[in-house]
Formats: sequence, structure tokens, C-alpha cells
Amino acid sequence: EFASKLGLNLRGALRNSTQSLQNYVYFGAKGMKDSLAYLDSANIGALAQTEAKRHGLFPDVVTSKINGKEVFTYKYDTVSRRFTEGLETFAAKTAKPMRWVENKVNRQLTFKIAFALRHQQLNNNAGMIERDVRNAIKSGRLDAETDVNEHVQNLITRRASNFGANMVKELHYEYSGFAKPPVLR
Repeated sequence: EFASKLGLNLRGALRNSTQSLQNYVYFGAKGMKDSLAYLDSANIGALAQTEAKRHGLFPDVVTSKINGKEVFTYKYDTVSRRFTEGLETFAAKTAKPMRWVENKVNRQLTFKIAFALRHQQLNNNAGMIERDVRNAIKSGRLDAETDVNEHVQNLITRRASNFGANMVKELHYEYSGFAKPPVLR
């Protein structure tokens, strides 16, 4: 299992790609088809891509040049840190297929499907839109100078974006440092 997580075999990437089947279970084939069509038809795809970046679905690795070599920068330089850096460098090189499937297929696809479905639902909910406009007027966030459509679209985008991010967290595993066992931290 550990060797598989490091990406030392293609079986790990293939097995990891099965997480996308959870999209079928949660959203259904029709929901996925409708949301992907909505992404293309209303040019919501670019908006979904921007919102996915905002939620960190395109992970960046920060490196620094030390002694002419690109290495991860840590606060302490201990034997365990150097071991961890070496292991992370090794894992980063050997786990490319699994990482590609996880980020490009699983997480991004789930976010875009969920974002599109929620965006479409909210766009078609006249009662919610009226309620939000009334509440915004009462609270003073919406006045004669504010564009009502822009205000409503910003609310819809934010809600759909948060829904998409929550679905990624719900349907896929958490790989942050806090989710790792203490020995691997």
C-alpha cells in the first residue's frame, strides 16, 4: 500500500481514478451530463476554473534555491526533515500518474460538476433571488447605484463555488499535512 501511494505502480493511478465513480453515485449520470453541458453552454466553465483555483484545487509547491539546488524550505534543518524532503522528492517523481488522475480527473471534475449543478439551480430559483434582493436592500448592501444583476450573480457564484469545494472535500480524500499520520508529518 505504501509503495502504491508513492506511485511505484500504475495500479495505484487506476485504482485512484475509480474515485470519480463517486460522482455518478452522488450526482447521477443525468446530473453529470446536464452540468457538463451547462459548463459549455453558458460559458460557466471559465468561472468554475477560476473558482476551483480559489479553493486550492491546483496545488502549488513552493521551492527555494539553497546551495544551487531547488529544495523545499523548512524552518528546521534536522535529519528527519532531510529524510522527509528526500521522501517527498522521490514520491513527487514517482507519483505523477496518480497525482494527475487525482487532480485533473477526480477533484477538478467533481468541482466543476457540483459548481455547474448548483449554479444552474440557484439561477433558476426566482424565490431565492427575490429574497436575497429584499435582504440586501434591507441591510443597505444594495442601493440605487448597485447593479442588482451583478450582486445576484456574485451571490450565486459564491454559493456554487462553496458547494463545489464542499463536494470535493466530501467525495475525495484529504491529503493535507494534518490528515497524515504523525510519523509522516
